[in-house]
Amino acid sequence: MHGKSDKTMLPKKLTFTAIDFETANWQKTSACQLGLTIVEEGIIKETLSYLIKPEPFFFAPRHIAIHGITQDQVLNQKTFVELWPEIQLHIDHKILVAHNMPFDKSVLLSLFENYQIENKVVDYFCTLYMSRLYLHHLPDHRLPTIVEHLFNEEIQHHNAFDDALASARIAIELSSREGVPDFNAMTAAFYELPRSERRVYKKEPPITSFVQEEAYNGCNQLSGEEFCFTGDITGFTRADAWQYVVNHGGRINNSMSNRTTVLVVGGYNGDFIDGQISSKHKKANEMLQLGKKIRIISDEDFLEMTRNIV
Repeated sequence: MHGKSDKTMLPKKLTFTAIDFETANWQKTSACQLGLTIVEEGIIKETLSYLIKPEPFFFAPRHIAIHGITQDQVLNQKTFVELWPEIQLHIDHKILVAHNMPFDKSVLLSLFENYQIENKVVDYFCTLYMSRLYLHHLPDHRLPTIVEHLFNEEIQHHNAFDDALASARIAIELSSREGVPDFNAMTAAFYELPRSERRVYKKEPPITSFVQEEAYNGCNQLSGEEFCFTGDITGFTRADAWQYVVNHGGRINNSMSNRTTVLVVGGYNGDFIDGQISSKHKKANEMLQLGKKIRIISDEDFLEMTRNIV
């Protein structure tokens, strides 16, 4: 179950739940499958998988092509809120781990908001970023690549059961190899500060106060892009969204500039009129009229971007 790790060396305080969502469409509430792997003191105890009847109830062909789940398979399944009593024990008061956590976190928070479920998650951790830190020599950091490298095995990628289990195994294996005793220490090694000392921003902070410009060993999928954000980005704090862009080689700016190529607008549906839009959005529209090449995208588009960029 744990590859080549010596069980006597496993992090004894490494207790968490690994999660993976698959979605039926681009709506963040459209979870159609959930995988959960429960880890206690560095040992995998159980992996669970649930098919979910998504809301809204429709499947986009592109998403079916990713995970293979169809409308007929979930027609008689429970919705997320109906499943919540079964899965609550594994999520409430837990540290959650996922591969590309920004995506899974945004889906979970959207489900919480949609069903008015109180968020009691302790913290979130991303094995995609962890693997980029410790396995920077690999050609890419997709789950199949890392599982093959660490365990010489194959997985059924985009099956929530397999992906949650793979994320748990990666967290355990790399924590063991790097001698990280618990999640506080792992977080400190990754973010440079332990979870208890991270700064929480109630309003938009100066960019230079927190963004780390290392771009995680050449992850440059957003190279050449400069992002600006306005409004609430579901599933991200402003700091998280900025850091995500920088982690993937992009640039960020607190205000619109001649270098801005992408404006992310929280809640944007393409129909805003001038009286309803922010000054940044208005500025972007003016730049478009002057022939400037700039994309105005919604926070849902930004979420989809995080799913596709690994």
